[in-house]
Amino acid sequence: LDFLLPMFQLKGKTYDLDASHYMFKPMFRVDHPRRAVWKTARQVGKTQQLAASKVLRSITYAHFNVLLVCPRFEQIKRISNNYVKPLLQESPYRDYLIYSKEKEEQSVLQRTFGNGSIHYYSFAFLDADRIRSISVSDIAVDETQDMNWDFIPIIAETMSGSPVFHNQIYLGTPKT
Repeated sequence: LDFLLPMFQLKGKTYDLDASHYMFKPMFRVDHPRRAVWKTARQVGKTQQLAASKVLRSITYAHFNVLLVCPRFEQIKRISNNYVKPLLQESPYRDYLIYSKEKEEQSVLQRTFGNGSIHYYSFAFLDADRIRSISVSDIAVDETQDMNWDFIPIIAETMSGSPVFHNQIYLGTPKT
């Protein structure tokens, strides 16, 4: 789906996987593996590429629900407000991509797309209870190195009611 990236702008420039982000190209493939783990260095753009790939999948597939999880609220708020929101608001196709605020939910913890797809944003540092009632087709966990591993199966169960996809992506930076 990386050929669709030019429909977005980032900091006034057309979005692309230029020479410094070529390694993230597999994140934009249509045929994702069921599970993927991305262990990368700090400040290489993994969260930005994750946000762009999930937005592209959400606008490509109608009613495609995604759950993005981080350990802490501040981290998930950053993804929603600093990565996803600008992609949508700066796009020349904005009016076609998202519902207006009057019609549907647009908040830090949920963004609704024009085709009925939804992004849910949540956090699970101390427990995963707030995630239990969400139903999605795809999950992404960022800052996985700080997650409690006991919560991963609970997070994955949010996909159990979905007839399609069930893709899981885990991103993080090793601490050792």
